[in-house]
Amino acid sequence: MEIHINSSDWYVHGHKTDSNYDNGIFHVVWNNDADVFRKDNSVIPVLELGDLVEEHTFMQYRELMKQPSGKWIKCENDFGSSDSYHLDHWLKRLYFERLESKSAVVFKMLKASSITGKRYLLR
Repeated sequence: MEIHINSSDWYVHGHKTDSNYDNGIFHVVWNNDADVFRKDNSVIPVLELGDLVEEHTFMQYRELMKQPSGKWIKCENDFGSSDSYHLDHWLKRLYFERLESKSAVVFKMLKASSITGKRYLLR
């Protein structure tokens, strides 16, 4: 999968002549302004998001991106208007994603360490 604003960006980035992109199964774009082909001239299916997103949602996104970047999370001012169910679900997901990321680091270290070290850490 490759993601672009415009489907014509496929050509701007030189993907048509790069065999690394021949295995792409579809192209996700905001605006489908050109047909996209692989190096062998086969068509890559396109998922155009522009018509699937309501204008109100898009305008909220644009306003959010205009805010100063000095904030830790751009949408932090909106936390108070979020219902507790969705906020709690989001925070739990963040927790588990962080736990998985840190676990991956530990397992990588275990894989590279000695057998004795593995026994100690797995107790």
